[in-house]
Amino acid sequence: MVHHAYIKYTPHRDATRFVVSAADADTIDEWWRAHQKHKGLRMERMSPDFYTIFLTLIVDAAGGTAVRNGAGMLDQASRTDHISGGTFYVRSKSEPSLYWWAAETGGRIYATRQGRTRFQIRIDAEDDRSKTVMIKSDRVVLCAAHDPKLKVSTEAGELCLDKHSDSFDFGDFKHRFLAGGMYDKEVVKRVDFGFGEEWELVR
Repeated sequence: MVHHAYIKYTPHRDATRFVVSAADADTIDEWWRAHQKHKGLRMERMSPDFYTIFLTLIVDAAGGTAVRNGAGMLDQASRTDHISGGTFYVRSKSEPSLYWWAAETGGRIYATRQGRTRFQIRIDAEDDRSKTVMIKSDRVVLCAAHDPKLKVSTEAGELCLDKHSDSFDFGDFKHRFLAGGMYDKEVVKRVDFGFGEEWELVR
């Protein structure tokens, strides 16, 4: 699947757009993080898939292939903005009615259709106000949004809320967490690379 992001050239030419195409949405986020290292580039991130850029030289703006009278914006679903310090629900990519829920007793985290818990997710050792876009190589920590003192950790491979946190790769949501157990309340476990299922963050 191909994913696209749009860059609007801000000075004068309102109709000018650049299109960035990538294999998936995660690659767009990694592209943005790489661009942030270039301090001289005047680019702003307006949303996960829309950016503005200010170019001072005509030759800079002339790159790429011009499409006249095009069909407009390419159709693709909107996506969640993965900003460090934000709060999210975690749900199954293949079963969207299945959410992570933290039990009040014992603190175990289950995948269930009966309830859901909102989590704050941020890059480890980073200030929540940084507003950094999280990418799969980032080490992140999770805590309960309603009580930041309760952090996500692992106990015998099972996820639970505890006062002591473990850090995870942000990319673990793609392939390191697996739900298993009773049909209506499955314990979420951290498994070996590639043996998990895909989970997504939603608002």
